Amino acid sequence: MANPKRSCPSAQPGGWSSSGRPSSPPPSATPPRGDAKGHAAPSHSSLAPEPATTAVGATGLLTACSAGPGPRLAPASQRRRYGGTLRVGLTGGSANDTLDPHQGLNYLGTARAQALYEPLVQLSPDAQIEYVLASAMTPRDPAATQWLIHLRPGVRFHDGKQLTAADVVYTLRRIIAAKYSAINVLGPVHAAGITAAGPLTVLVPMTRPFATLPEQLAGILTAPDRPRRRGRQPGQERRGQP
Repeated sequence: MANPKRSCPSAQPGGWSSSGRPSSPPPSATPPRGDAKGHAAPSHSSLAPEPATTAVGATGLLTACSAGPGPRLAPASQRRRYGGTLRVGLTGGSANDTLDPHQGLNYLGTARAQALYEPLVQLSPDAQIEYVLASAMTPRDPAATQWLIHLRPGVRFHDGKQLTAADVVYTLRRIIAAKYSAINVLGPVHAAGITAAGPLTVLVPMTRPFATLPEQLAGILTAPDRPRRRGRQPGQERRGQP
């Protein structure tokens, strides 16, 4: 923490500081390189999260102002680190806790699910669509009775499995077949007609025009389709095991 009795010299025109000394440019530093975030689901689906950064206070992030000619870099051992394990403690757990992202969740379950899975889209604070796992959603016809969901390429789950259209097909069909709470926002989605139109494209048909599908999908977390590979159909797997 900076000494409260000292103030940081502000640079003045001509390269001089308010203390009367010539101001020196800070030494250049190459920022640490981190891994790119792989969503699947992201994120947010059990997705590869952004590498965790653990920092206590401001040590290694900022150096305190001093009367010297310029800021000093913190020792390499105190600089920001990437990777590692972040442990979070939350209260309110019970014997009914689950990692299933589609069951009715309390705030504790929601916090866990959002750390493991990610949605296709989410809403910004001003209620605008923000794409997460999806790169675009477009109606296939003017009446919006069919929608195409285009997925971001290169997204992987935590285990390295790549996100594909099959995962989205499985997720939507599972919610409808098991009648999880998210079925209420899927409206007239025709479950039997949800298909993969390509490796990263999902066709979602409707039983009637439905212009707000992107908004309705906001917050629905995408799960991998592993149960289908084990010979189960959506909604037939054990509860708590997506």
